[in-house]
Formats: sequence, structure tokens, C-alpha cells
Amino acid sequence: MGRIFLLFVLSLVSFISVECVSFKQNFENQEITRNLDLRGQAEVVTTQYNVRNIGDEKATSYIVAFPPRERGKLSMVQGYTDNKLGSELVSEEVKGSSDAPDGTRYYKIDLPEPVEPDATIEFNTIAVYIHVLKPFPAEISQGESQHVVYTGDAYSYSIYKTITQRTLATLASKKVEFYTKKKSRQEEDRIEYGPFSDVEAHESSPIKIHYENNSPFAVFKSVVKEIEISHWGNVAVEEKYVLTHTGAKLKGGFSRHEYQQGEAKPSPSFRGIIAQLHPSATDIYYRDEIGNISTSHVRYEEDLTVMEIEPRFPMFGGWKTDFYMGYNLPAAEVLSYKTYLLASPTYVLNITFGCPFPMLVTDDIEVRVIMPEGASNIKWATDFHVDSEDKDVRVTYLDTVGRPVLILRKADVVGIPPRYFQVTYSFSQINMLQEPILLIVAFLAFFAVCMVYVRIDLSLSPKKSVYVSSKVLNRFLVNGDKMMAAYKASDSFTGDAAMRDMRVKLVAVSKKSRSLGSKWEVLLNTIKKNKKAISSGTLEKYADLVKQLIKA
Repeated sequence: MGRIFLLFVLSLVSFISVECVSFKQNFENQEITRNLDLRGQAEVVTTQYNVRNIGDEKATSYIVAFPPRERGKLSMVQGYTDNKLGSELVSEEVKGSSDAPDGTRYYKIDLPEPVEPDATIEFNTIAVYIHVLKPFPAEISQGESQHVVYTGDAYSYSIYKTITQRTLATLASKKVEFYTKKKSRQEEDRIEYGPFSDVEAHESSPIKIHYENNSPFAVFKSVVKEIEISHWGNVAVEEKYVLTHTGAKLKGGFSRHEYQQGEAKPSPSFRGIIAQLHPSATDIYYRDEIGNISTSHVRYEEDLTVMEIEPRFPMFGGWKTDFYMGYNLPAAEVLSYKTYLLASPTYVLNITFGCPFPMLVTDDIEVRVIMPEGASNIKWATDFHVDSEDKDVRVTYLDTVGRPVLILRKADVVGIPPRYFQVTYSFSQINMLQEPILLIVAFLAFFAVCMVYVRIDLSLSPKKSVYVSSKVLNRFLVNGDKMMAAYKASDSFTGDAAMRDMRVKLVAVSKKSRSLGSKWEVLLNTIKKNKKAISSGTLEKYADLVKQLIKA
């Protein structure tokens, strides 16, 4: 028992040592220039690095550290080769240990090329923080401007020593109530910190900035994006949103008149948001629980489709609304396939993961990919982290076992830059015949039921007189009884109509018996001449011909 416990402890220690590796101190930051974009609701940090390899061997990656903050969440990190954000560098979150505070997140950036000892290299990173700006005051009246407090760091936090660095913060307004005055200066809507020299690893210098920011704090609390694949040439996308304004809450009531009078003034409220859809998007709709919302505009550009949508009311702080929108895409634009000789073709769906609103923040998103019935070997791939995965089955019209559904969930998402993901699955073209066959079988079954129904008498009323098996001859005799009864009642109109019907069906009587048909012809002529006073002899003749026709 003790030996088993010892092996367990050794394996646990081995696992921890693999997951929490101590990072090498093989770099020294020669110069760091950091730009904080605080003009919107999110903090976009663009950092330019000039680093030197102080180790004894080639280095292929660099570790960027992000310590926990008092407020805000790190949404994304991406490395680039230059400050023009040209080619992306492989950027992935890793586990490790250092002297950084608990909760620090580390990202490994693959360098553009291996760095020899004592050589230098330049690269850039972009990091986006969400919910980092705190409205202060928390409530404002309709005509007031919104002010926010930013809490950050004048230093670019690093696990390596930095020779020189500086930070430039770009604000939404030049109206600054307060900012940390530590080796800093303000010019219009910009505040510069530094330059700072010989900053040791893990050092920080907290700062605060209180300034005016009337940017719309539009946040999607939840998004459900459904992508339904049809192998008849269409991919349908529908997205359901819960939209909230997370800025300073509106104090007091809302005045429509005041809002219309002050439209030219800066205001933290917003009237609409802009979506950037696929350039081939068609059949676009925008609705809510009430119905269609007509306050939307779509324009087609060369490489995208721009959709401007407006809620039913202007959005102020603390207000929320929900809506859904959708569109169709040609399958050839987002779906590719590869055929095999002895196996089912493999299909690959390549489409954007997040919502099409690039400047908005999404707290939670759920992407549901609905594949055609019969799809198998379902796999997915992304170049970013996904929080959870799930599987489901959806049964819709003409389905038997249902359509497989892949569910991916992620929190704290921003739409810059747009991220794509891929879903691969196998699907045989024979399965496409299932729905047409079901339709054909359904129609055949319907007509078969109709044929049986018209041949079965389900009524509870007394049955009508049936003289012979032939419907035509039976109808002939029924009309005869109707004719005789009408003439007896002096109803010439009904009697004449019944006689005309009998003459039409007299052909069938003649086919059965030519002599009998001639007798009926003579009898009908006699009845027509004496219809106002039919003699007893004529009635006897009629009864006798009826018996002959029944026996014939």
C-alpha cells in the first residue's frame, strides 16, 4: 500500500513539474513601447518589443506575462511581426511559475526567427482587456456626460529586466479629471508615462486616470449562434442576442423630447450598432419577440456586407434589449469537401466563431453547428481556446434519428480580430435521398388512404337503394324512380332532369343488352309524351323493364 502511495506522489509531482515549468531568464528587454487605447469601452494594449537573447543558446519563443488586475478581464493576446500588424505569430497560453503574483497568465509568442545568443529581435503584441473601465459616477442624468476611471500600470509588466520603456495612453477626450502624475505629461487627449530606465523583472507602477468617455458601453450578455448546414447548397446562420448598456446608469426618467433636442451633444447612449457580415450574405432579417424590426439598413461592399441595426429604443446605461438576426450563405463559400475512393466524402466548414459586431464585447457565446442527418466522424479545430464542448441532437421536419449538433462555448470574447474555426465531418451523398424518398412515400400513402376512404361507406344513415353492381346502371334506375315520382307529383322540371340523366346513361344499358336498350328508349318516349297523365299500363311496363335490367 505504501509503495502504491509513493508511486502516486511521484507521478503527481511529475505532472506538476510538467505543467508549471520555471521560465528561463534568457531575454533582456532593450526597449518596450506600449500604447493604451482607452477611447472605447475596452482597453486595447499594443506593445512593441526590442529584446536581446542573453542566454547561451538559440531562443525561439518569448514569454509575455499578464498579472491579475483589480478590475477587468484579459480577453485575447496575439503576437505580430511588426507594428503594422502584418503577419501573425503563434500565440498560446502556457502554464508556468515565476515570481509573479498568483493568477498571472502567461503567453508564449513564437518569434519570427530563432534568435542567436547576444542577438536582438523586434516583434509586437496586442492584448485586449474588457470591463476594465469603471463608470464614475455610477449614475448620471440624461443630459450628463459619462466619466470613467481606468486602473492600470505605467510599466509593461514582464518576467525579464527592461532597459528602457514608456507608455502612451490615448483617451476618448481631453477632459481629464485626474491622473497619476508620476513622470508623466498630458497633451490634449494623450498621457505619456516615462521613459523609465532599468526596470527590474516583475516591477509595477500602478496608475489611475479619471476622464470623460462617452463611448457606448454596449455588451452582449449572451449570444447563441446557430449554423445549420444543408447539402442542398445553403448554410443558414441565426444569432440571438441579449444586449446591455453597462455604462453609467440613467438617473431619473427618460425624456423623448430632451433626447431629440440633444442629439448633437455627446452622449453615452447609443441608437444603433453595426455588424460586418459575410460578403455573400443574403435573405438578411432582424427581429425580436414582437416581430420584424424595420429600423435596419444593409449595404454591400467589396469584401463584406455592412448591416446597421437600431433597437426599438435608444440604449442608456443599465438598459437592455434582446433580438435575433439571421442570413443565408451559399454553401460553396464556407463549405469544402474531399472525396475518397472507398469512403464517404469529408466536409470542412470554415466560418467565423464570434458575433459580427467587431467593437462590442460578448460575455458568453454559444455556437451551435447543426449538421445534416447522417453526418459522422465530427471533429473541430480552432487557433484559440474554447471553454467547453458538448454534443446534442436536433430533430426537425423529415428527420428520423435527428441531426447531430456540435456546441462550443466561450466567455469574454471581442470581435477584433475575427476568429475562424473549422468543423469536419463525413457524409454520404446517398443520405441526401432520404428526404425525397420520405416525401414520395408520404404522398403515395396519402393517395392510398384516399382510395380506401372513398370505397368505404362510414355513414350511419340508411343505405340508398342498390339495384345492380354497375354504378352507371344503378344510377340509371335511381333516376328512373326519381323521374316517375316527380311526374306523379306533377313536378315536370325534376322529372325532365331525371329523364335527361337516364338518356345519357342509356348507352350503358344498350351495351349490356341492345334489345333492352331499345325497349327503354321506346318507354322513355312514351313517358315524355304522357308525362302529365301516365297510364297504369306504362307503369307496369316500367316495372317490368326494371326487373329485366336487374336480371340482365
